[in-house]
Amino acid sequence: MVATLRRLLPSLLAWCAGAAVALMVGQYALSLVGDDAGDAATAPITLPHIPVAAGSPTPVASSPGQGRIPHSQSTYVGQTLSGHGGTIVVGCSDKLAYLLSWSPAQGFHAEHARRGPAERVSVRFEEAGREYTAAARCVDGIAQLLEQQEH
Repeated sequence: MVATLRRLLPSLLAWCAGAAVALMVGQYALSLVGDDAGDAATAPITLPHIPVAAGSPTPVASSPGQGRIPHSQSTYVGQTLSGHGGTIVVGCSDKLAYLLSWSPAQGFHAEHARRGPAERVSVRFEEAGREYTAAARCVDGIAQLLEQQEH
């Protein structure tokens, strides 16, 4: 047992020395970065806040050049609705719905989006052998998800 300990002890010391050298090299490399890490040229790009909770209202302004939306209805409150094939964001103005955006679930792709404004908006999410139509309507200014599976 003493012989095993004599062989193990130098290996353990060598490992500790190597780890200490690695830490010192890392600290030295970080010290070379200095205070320049926060200047505008290297600052990270920030993304706008994206709501992730289902049904959370978020103000969304429509594009001014679309012409189909009356000026009095140019701002919608986006509500996130999730289904089997993906997620849609629907804005409501009275009884009219507007499909603001959509995001297919993993493995799905989106087709045939009907953006509105209309009483019912929809987009079809497709995957090999499966199709879901995510549709929505507005009742008292609240978006309701109407999802159906197609064969």
